[in-house]
Amino acid sequence: MHSLSAIDEFDIRAAFEVLDDGVQGRISLEDLRTLYIGLGFEPMRMTLEELGGKLVANLVDVEKNGVSIDTALLVLSRYKRNRELNMQSTFDLIDSGGKGYLTKDDVQRLAQDVGEPVSQKRAKVLVSLCSLDGKIDIDDFNRLFSPPSPPVME
Repeated sequence: MHSLSAIDEFDIRAAFEVLDDGVQGRISLEDLRTLYIGLGFEPMRMTLEELGGKLVANLVDVEKNGVSIDTALLVLSRYKRNRELNMQSTFDLIDSGGKGYLTKDDVQRLAQDVGEPVSQKRAKVLVSLCSLDGKIDIDDFNRLFSPPSPPVME
């Protein structure tokens, strides 16, 4: 069994809140599978039945009550998260046309899609903060969303 890092727990809680559209504190088994795959946990091919089996082992009546955040954290703590695969999948979704890099237009479209529109000028500034050539590649993207390294003690 793997323990969850603080970042993984934060990400799971944030995704759980999005999926808990009725704000009931519970999500469906299908939503748990979406959360599991969307956050890049391994093995990627886990079926609903396998997830259900993990939950039944924890005496959770999934069909009737759904899955609580505590149960989701417990189940997902058993798996290793493949952050790189998750980041690549996210990057690929944003990269219009599969260019291999993100432009100000991609940033502007993403901002619009999530309900936070930005001007072309602001999108250009955001890209320039991440990349000197105006193109955010996967390495730039990973640096942007990776937790900061702990300070080196000398």
